[in-house]
Amino acid sequence: MFCAPVITYILICLLVLIQYPTYSLTAVNMINNLFQCLLLYYLCSIGWKRIAWAIVIIPALFVFIFFRKSFNDYASSFEVNNKKSKK
Repeated sequence: MFCAPVITYILICLLVLIQYPTYSLTAVNMINNLFQCLLLYYLCSIGWKRIAWAIVIIPALFVFIFFRKSFNDYASSFEVNNKKSKK
C-alpha cells in the first residue's frame, strides 16, 4: 500500500535534483516533497485515476516546476540586489 508513495517520493526528489543541481534537499524540502507525493497518491487511489492524471496531476507538475524555477530566479536576483545595496 505504501510502496507507490515511496516510489513517487523518490521520483520527485530525483526530478528536483536533476532540474536544479544546486537545490539542497533539506528536511523542510523533503517533508514538503513527501506531502506532495502522498497527496498525489491519495488523488490517484480514489478510483478516478485517469481523470486525476489528466486534470490534476499533470498540470500540477508543470505549475510546480515552473513556479519553483521562477521563485529561485526571483530569490537569487533579490540576493544580488541586496549585496549591491550593502556596498
